[in-house]
Amino acid sequence: MTVVDADHVKDRFNFDKELGGGNPGCVVYLCKDKITHEYVACKSIEKTSSAYQNGSVKREIEMMIMLRTHLNVVGLKRVYDDDNHVHIVMDFAIVELLYTEISNRIIFSWPRKDGCSDIRLGDFGFATYIQPVQNLERFCGTQYYKAPEILYENPYDQAVDV
Repeated sequence: MTVVDADHVKDRFNFDKELGGGNPGCVVYLCKDKITHEYVACKSIEKTSSAYQNGSVKREIEMMIMLRTHLNVVGLKRVYDDDNHVHIVMDFAIVELLYTEISNRIIFSWPRKDGCSDIRLGDFGFATYIQPVQNLERFCGTQYYKAPEILYENPYDQAVDV
C-alpha cells in the first residue's frame, strides 16, 4: 500500500460515477483501476474545504492506516495529494447489499456467524482519538444517526458509537 503517491490519481484510475458526498468539498467516486481493472472508491477532498483545513482529513487517513488490517474496516489502497485535492482510494464496498438483506428481513445470528458479519466501516471523517475518561463536545454527524447526547449537545464519550 502506498500512503502518499506523487502521481496524479487520474493517471491510474478512471472516474466512472459520483457515489455521493458529505461535507462540502468532499465527493466519493466509483473508479476503475486502469491496470488491475478493479473497482475502488475514491474520496476526493478539496484543500479549500473545512475538512482539510481543520485537520480531519489527516486524522481520517491516520485512522485508516492504523486500522488497515482490521477485517471490519474498508481497506485503504493509496492516498494521492495534488495541488487542489487529497484523494483517498479505498476498497469499494457495495452498500446496497446490506440494505437488501435488511429489507428482506433476514434474521441475523451473530453467534452462529451467519447473516451480515462482514459489515465494514469506511468513513472516518469525524474520527478522533479519545482517552477512556475523556468527554468530547464536538457536535457532528448525520442528523438521523446521532446519539441523544449529541442531539441535545451534551458532552459524550465513546459509548455514543455503540
